[in-house]
Amino acid sequence: MLTKPEIENLFSAVPDASRSAVLRTRMNEQLLSDLAKYTTIAAKVFPVAAERVEAILPVVDPTAKLSPLLYVIHHDVRNGLQNQNAPAVGSALSRLIGAIEKGSGSAPSRLTAGNIVGDALDGSLIETIVRELPADGDGQLAQVLPARSAEYRRARRWFEEGLTVMQDVDPELFGELGQYGAELRLFTGTHARGVTSVKAFGQILLRVPDESEYEQGPLYFLDHITHETSHLALHSMMNVDRLISNGFTSVHDAPIRKDKRPLYGIYHATFVLSRIVRVLARVAKQVPSERCDRLRDIQLERFRKGHATVMGNAELTVAGRAVMDSCARLVEDAIG
Repeated sequence: MLTKPEIENLFSAVPDASRSAVLRTRMNEQLLSDLAKYTTIAAKVFPVAAERVEAILPVVDPTAKLSPLLYVIHHDVRNGLQNQNAPAVGSALSRLIGAIEKGSGSAPSRLTAGNIVGDALDGSLIETIVRELPADGDGQLAQVLPARSAEYRRARRWFEEGLTVMQDVDPELFGELGQYGAELRLFTGTHARGVTSVKAFGQILLRVPDESEYEQGPLYFLDHITHETSHLALHSMMNVDRLISNGFTSVHDAPIRKDKRPLYGIYHATFVLSRIVRVLARVAKQVPSERCDRLRDIQLERFRKGHATVMGNAELTVAGRAVMDSCARLVEDAIG
C-alpha cells in the first residue's frame, strides 16, 4: 500500500528531474533483481555463465542511467525461460556478460540522435518492439529503416534545435529527458512516428519528418521528443503502481489514433498529451506563431477527449487518479 507522501512525491504529470531519477532507479533495481532471479534458475543448465553473471551483476549501479540493451537482454532471458528455450537463455546470458564487462551496460551521459544502424541493440529493438506496433488504418505494418544521409542530417539539425527550444521553454521537461533518455535513433519509415517500450527502457526511436511535415521544422521533434519522454515517465510510474485496473477490458474511441484503443493506451495518450499541450503553450507564448497555436489547439482537443474517456470509464487506483488530476491541472495552468 502506497503512503500519501509516496503518491504525492512520485505520481504527477508535472515534469521533475529529481522524481524521474528516483523512478528510474526503481526501474533499474527491479531489472537487476529480475536478472539475478533468472540467473539462479538458468544456473541449472548454464552453471559457468550463471556464476560469471552473479559475480559481475553487483557492479551495475542501479542509480545510473543504464543502457536499454540490459532491458532488451532481460526480456530475452525471461522469454527464453518461459518458453523453455535453452539456447535463447544461453545466448542472452552471454550477451549480458559481454555488455557488463565491456562497459556497454551504461548509457552515454549526453543524449544524441544517431541513425538506425542495425547493431545488436537496434536489431533486438526492432525484433522485440517494432513488430508489435499496431498496423495503420489500411492494415499496413510499421516500417523502420535507416534514414538516408541528407534526410538524417536535416532531421538531426532539427532535433538539436528542438532540444534547445525544450531546454529554454521547459527546463524541467528537458531535465526529465536527461534522466530517462538513454539512446535515441532516427529512422525513416511509415506510420509510426516514435517508439518507446519497457522492453528497452530508455531507448527512443523517432521517425524523420516526411515532406508534408517539413513546415513544422524543430517543432516536429519538440512534439515527439515530449511524447516519447512522457511514455518513459509513465512507464516508470507504472512500475510502482498499476494506476489503472481495467486497462484492457474494453476499447474506446482514442484521442490520437483512428481505431478504438484499450483504456491503458488512452490513459498513456492522455498523460502524453497533457505535457505536449504544456510545452507547445509555452512556445506559443514566447514566440507567437499561427503554426504553433494550431498544433497546441489540436493537442488540447485530443487531451480533453482522452481525459473524458479515462475519467468516465477507467477504474483508477489512488495513484492513478492523482496522475490524471495532475494532467488536468497541468493543462489548465498551461492555457490559463
